[in-house]
Amino acid sequence: MAVEYGFFWQNVELQNGATVDLNASSVHGLLDDENSWPQPGRLAIDGFTYCDFYAGPSDARSRLRWIGLASLGGTRDPIGTTAARGRVRLRSSTAI
Repeated sequence: MAVEYGFFWQNVELQNGATVDLNASSVHGLLDDENSWPQPGRLAIDGFTYCDFYAGPSDARSRLRWIGLASLGGTRDPIGTTAARGRVRLRSSTAI
């Protein structure tokens, strides 16, 4: 999946252990909210890249928590992949 603009993931209620599969996809901007995040182990983000956060949590601590929801399969390197392309922007008022 490639989204040239924003990818909206807000006000979503996942049911029956649903998985959010963003493997090998790219979006220009991510718009989400923590209440829509999947349960631990139900986020697939291997190879997922993004340029910015348009809405939702943008601090480093929250995004690391989001990455921590990822399933254990695959490379689990969304930050490495994205950072290598020079496209990560996390804002934090405190060090983590």
